[in-house]
Amino acid sequence: MPLDPEWTVDDLLAFLSDDAVTHDPALRHPLSRLEQALTGANWTRTPSTVALIRSIAESVGRAPGLRSSRLGHLVGQHAVDAPLRS
Repeated sequence: MPLDPEWTVDDLLAFLSDDAVTHDPALRHPLSRLEQALTGANWTRTPSTVALIRSIAESVGRAPGLRSSRLGHLVGQHAVDAPLRS
């Protein structure tokens, strides 16, 4: 499931508040890209979607201005659905 590059981080977090999507494995790669753009973290293992969501939420909690940032600006227009980690 690709994410809309026009969404803001706040839009994404609102979408992810639905428990039905939080465990969708198709979100792992785009969330990994976003999480790495926000935190610069390099995970030693492939994180779960829930771990990525928590990390993203924690990042915007520390820097609330990120909530209005567009996903496409943070990770590139086409990168939100491209794999980052294998």
